[in-house]
Amino acid sequence: MEIGLDKAPLFINANTNTKSRDITGGLWLWDGEINNDRVRVTNYLATVGRANQVTGWINISNIKI
Repeated sequence: MEIGLDKAPLFINANTNTKSRDITGGLWLWDGEINNDRVRVTNYLATVGRANQVTGWINISNIKI
């Protein structure tokens, strides 16, 4: 599923508050599994579900469909 983001914090994993950057634009849910109220996202549809292709983690509260 493609999701839209507007200056949402992108985290390096589900268990830290370390932010890699703020992200705006469209990303794809990597697998939809929720962990600590976050989901994994990727930049490209072709990399959804593929190993080592996670861009980062976002809070589910930041998802705009």
